[in-house]
Amino acid sequence: MLNDFNHHHHHAVLAGNTWRYSSTHRVAVTSKDTWEFAWKVCEDGKKAYEKIMDQVNKKKELDPILMRVAAESHLTIEFDWIRMYYIQGQKHADSHHGYWQPRMNQLLERWSYYERSLPIIAGYLVEMESDLGSKNQRSKRMFIWLLDEQIEKRRDYRKRCRSSAYFTLETEERPMELPASDTSIKATELRAALV
Repeated sequence: MLNDFNHHHHHAVLAGNTWRYSSTHRVAVTSKDTWEFAWKVCEDGKKAYEKIMDQVNKKKELDPILMRVAAESHLTIEFDWIRMYYIQGQKHADSHHGYWQPRMNQLLERWSYYERSLPIIAGYLVEMESDLGSKNQRSKRMFIWLLDEQIEKRRDYRKRCRSSAYFTLETEERPMELPASDTSIKATELRAALV
């Protein structure tokens, strides 16, 4: 991307050793493009995970609606916000340090909480396998969907980060390493334990 064309459009140019391609794109700012939206999704996810963890601690059936809210929040924060910030490189992060870095740290903190909750929920679902009522069955299916989405999207993200296009950029413009969450258990391992 080059500089803004105007406040409604961005101009992109792909140039290399042969042809030069350019295009102008309309910028559509929506309510989903704001920090306030991201933080609300994050808060909704935290509340859902807290309620799920309470149900786990009390050995109750897991609410599939809460599981869906938690799963959607988890995926949105990780793939629409955190990973998109880190893929833009250190130069981008440095230029947005004052506003975005503290906010990304807040999202990372919540995402780590989400990640730490996953093995606990998976363990509970395995433990309760023989006693799973219909609500827990729906919650289990939603949980497996979350893990499947994570596995697929993380694989796609790793593939995207290894694209040769990034290696033509300056080092500070290449994707940054995403900080690891506090858990070492991978979604693939959790998925295997549930089926």
